[in-house]
Amino acid sequence: MKTVFPANRTPAGFENLQVTAIAAASPTPTIDDPQAMYITVEDQSIRYRADDIADPTTALGHLVTAGQNIWFENPSAIRSFRAIALTGTASLMITYYR
Repeated sequence: MKTVFPANRTPAGFENLQVTAIAAASPTPTIDDPQAMYITVEDQSIRYRADDIADPTTALGHLVTAGQNIWFENPSAIRSFRAIALTGTASLMITYYR
């Protein structure tokens, strides 16, 4: 899989977010006001929502399987991002960009 990063973004922070199947979790950006966020789902599939209306559940939300990536370039979506693992605990590797 080829991943392309915009030339106008600079990586500036990193987080390893552990997401369980019990409750939705949200990232805590390691930089102020990130403009973009790149997520790699490491080991368990997740569901996510970024609409600020409701949390995802194990049955409702966008499905992302282990090994896939998600790219956000909208500060509002970054602030609203919530994820839940389908089973067990999922590790999300997150890079924040200015």
